[in-house]
Amino acid sequence: MTDMATEKYTELELYDLKLYEQLEYLERNIASIEQDLADPPDNSLPDDIDAEALPETIKALELECDQLRTELTSAFQEGVIKTTVLQSLNASHLVIKNLYPENPDERSNLFQEIEKRDDLVSEYLLAFEELRPYQTWIKETESNIIEVQQENRQLMASIVKAEGAAKESALAREATQRIEKLEREAAVKSDALDRQQAASARDSSSAPSEDFQRATEEGGSQRRREELSEDDLQLRIKKTRNMLEFARNVLQGVIVESGIDWSESERWLQVILTVGEEI
Repeated sequence: MTDMATEKYTELELYDLKLYEQLEYLERNIASIEQDLADPPDNSLPDDIDAEALPETIKALELECDQLRTELTSAFQEGVIKTTVLQSLNASHLVIKNLYPENPDERSNLFQEIEKRDDLVSEYLLAFEELRPYQTWIKETESNIIEVQQENRQLMASIVKAEGAAKESALAREATQRIEKLEREAAVKSDALDRQQAASARDSSSAPSEDFQRATEEGGSQRRREELSEDDLQLRIKKTRNMLEFARNVLQGVIVESGIDWSESERWLQVILTVGEEI
């Protein structure tokens, strides 16, 4: 029963009631004491009241009553203010409700949008579950792609290495062909030079023996021809040496620039040593 009564009142209202009850109790005590003092029943004071301290006791009780009245007045004012505020809020709520009535269509639209949202969320979850196997497949495919890319890199490295070896082989073949060509040209020029030297030697060794007088007359012109032949021969020898020197330099440049590791090849090492000899 007490709990039900408490639920009907607020905390401030209960506090006001408590102060009011206490104030009434004190006022009743004061009135009883004053009545006893004005007209004692048997012209005597109660045993628990000291006649000398009675005025001070009455004064203390009056002060306590005044304090309780002040607190009660303050609580009453707070209650009035609270009641006024609540009434104002209720009135403003009614005013706002009258000025801006609720639109049933908007509320209905709001519920429809909420239902639509719930439907979309459900569809999203279903689609996500349907796509889960594809996500697994995509991850496996990406892993396979990475493996294939690694294999392609290794294959590309092998191809580049093979191309480099093929290029070196082609350069080696080209260098070999050029060297053989230069060797043939040098051999042809060397044979021609040998034939010229042999012919010159034969011409110089065959002197005329038929007529000593004729030899005497023609001796001067023969010596001049021999001197011219020797100068021409020396010039030809010099030109041939220059050509061979040029061919040797070209051959060395071709071997070096071809990228051939001639130091590890017995054949090309022999070629380098041969072309490096003085002519």
